[in-house]
Amino acid sequence: TVYVLIYNKIYHERESLYPRTIERLIDLLNATGLSYEIIKYGEYHHEQYMAALRRCRTMAFFAHSEVQGNAQIQASAMNMPIFAWDEGIWLDPLARQLSDQPVPASSVTHFDGRCGLRFKMDDMDARWAEFWSQRSHYKPRAYVAEQLDSSNSAALYLSYYREAASLPPANQVQLRERLT
Repeated sequence: TVYVLIYNKIYHERESLYPRTIERLIDLLNATGLSYEIIKYGEYHHEQYMAALRRCRTMAFFAHSEVQGNAQIQASAMNMPIFAWDEGIWLDPLARQLSDQPVPASSVTHFDGRCGLRFKMDDMDARWAEFWSQRSHYKPRAYVAEQLDSSNSAALYLSYYREAASLPPANQVQLRERLT
C-alpha cells in the first residue's frame, strides 16, 4: 500500500512552481515517513493510472487548472480523498494575454468538501495536516454518484454550452481556437 499518489500536472512555469508545491509536499511526506508515488500527466497509459489508484490511499492533485478533471474524477469515483492544489485563478501564461486581472479558475472543477481539501501554496503545510487527520471522513464517491450521474452531467454540459454561447463573438473564437 502506498499512502499518497501525487498527480503532477504542472507544466507551466515548472521550474518555479515544482519546488514550491510538489517538492515541498514530498519533504512533508518524507519527514513523516509516508510513502508516495508520482504519476505525471501525459507520461502514463490509462491502465498504469488505474493500477496506481488501486495501490494508493489518497491523492495529492497538482494542476494549474482543469476544464473537466477526468483524473481527479476517476480518483473520486474510487473513493480516494484528494488534497487539491487550487490557487483559484488560471495560472496558464495565456491568462495574462487575455486579461490584466487574474482570471478565476479551479484545478478541481467537480469537487466539494466530501472529496477532500483544497489548498494554496501559502497554506499547504497546515492544510496537509488537516487533510491527513481527516482523510477517513471524506466521501468522494458520494459526490460523484450525486453530482456526476448522467442527468446531472448532461445538465452541467448544457449549462457550459449556454455560457460559452453567450460570450461575445471574439471570445468565442478565442475559446474555439484554444480548445482545438
